[in-house]
Amino acid sequence: MDSVIIIGFGVSGIASCRWALHFGFIPIVLETETTFGGCWLNKTYPGLKLQTTRYNYAFSDMEFTDSVSIYPTAGEVLNYLEKYIITYDLNKYVQYNSKVTHINYVDNMWHISYLLNNKKLDTKIAKYLIICSGFYTNTKNSIKKYVGHYYATDFKSLDHLKTVVIDKSVSVIGNGSTGIDMACFSVKNGAKTCRIFYKSPRFVVPRYFYGLSLHFLTMRIFLFIGKYISGFFCRLIILILGYVPYFSYLNKIKLPPENVNRYNIVINDDFYNLVIENHIDYINENVLEILNNGVRTTGGIYNSDVVIECVGYKNDISFLNLDNIPKLYKHILYPTMENMGFVGYCTSFNWCMVSDLQARWLFQYFKRKEKLSIYEINQWIGKYNINNKDYHDIAYSVYDYCDDLYLDIINSKHHIAPLSTYYSIVKYNTWRT
Repeated sequence: MDSVIIIGFGVSGIASCRWALHFGFIPIVLETETTFGGCWLNKTYPGLKLQTTRYNYAFSDMEFTDSVSIYPTAGEVLNYLEKYIITYDLNKYVQYNSKVTHINYVDNMWHISYLLNNKKLDTKIAKYLIICSGFYTNTKNSIKKYVGHYYATDFKSLDHLKTVVIDKSVSVIGNGSTGIDMACFSVKNGAKTCRIFYKSPRFVVPRYFYGLSLHFLTMRIFLFIGKYISGFFCRLIILILGYVPYFSYLNKIKLPPENVNRYNIVINDDFYNLVIENHIDYINENVLEILNNGVRTTGGIYNSDVVIECVGYKNDISFLNLDNIPKLYKHILYPTMENMGFVGYCTSFNWCMVSDLQARWLFQYFKRKEKLSIYEINQWIGKYNINNKDYHDIAYSVYDYCDDLYLDIINSKHHIAPLSTYYSIVKYNTWRT
């Protein structure tokens, strides 16, 4: 049996380990943290919920139980992952506290050097390698700052932050999902005032429209319309469902000029009410510097007791000396690296489904006698790159992508999704063999 080293034990690493065993490989998992979870372990905070539902954020062979919220909390996601790990007895293949420092490919074998417990340098050797270290890595934190009552996106400290924001003026830098959540979090925990500073406007959409969950927008029909007919139609749907209840207050909130994409949409249930009730000031100014008593922006100086910086994450892979996620064949294979694959490096709302399919596809590819040539891989990347403005964003085309991987897995060239599936919620077992 061939061995495979898997770097990372979040969603994609868990899927890769499970399917390694299924396809007859011996997995060796190296995880930096002390336990499983990836971003669900180290990039979460109190009150965090999935921006998608339990129906399409699950592996193909295990669904969430009905007792779980329709939009699971971070704790419920971690419980689900733990149950999956126990079901397939994966933990015995994982070495925690193992930070990979560099890799080498020598004599058709991968040599992975890592620090064990941040002290001892060690090496693992295997024929195959899978990178699952995560799409989002270190925080950007690029703003010049004075470190006083300041919190970056190190959310392990948020239990303490609950007490810090009481009766304080809070400034949040960034209006992504984390920034919006942090502002709402601060207000709910007693902040005296709260401001959000942002560069670019975003669509902020609630999960429910007059009690109706909006997850039906992930049906094939709506993504088909968004991709093949008109992105403007999707924008119109978002405006109707997300903004009708607050239409008379839109003068307080700028909307993006472009159609909906992964960079400009955030799901939050409390934001508009808090803005309308003047609990949150939503300010379109760029923060230039964090001061000892506030922030300096393009519009002036604002006094603040607490500053929370939520300006996003890098997409680097340090042990590969890559500053950004590379362009990959089917978002899995790197042209010049043999016996190696990436799992979890494209963005979509159904990350578990995608990681599950990618892992299954990759292990079948590893077992093939004839591999793709560098020319074939680059040819696919070149063609795909022409047709996609954001190479790594597969949100509108994610079901087509899943169909494509599934056809490869079952060794079939023809598949047309039944018409009925265009009007139903795509669930966890859609692409199960």
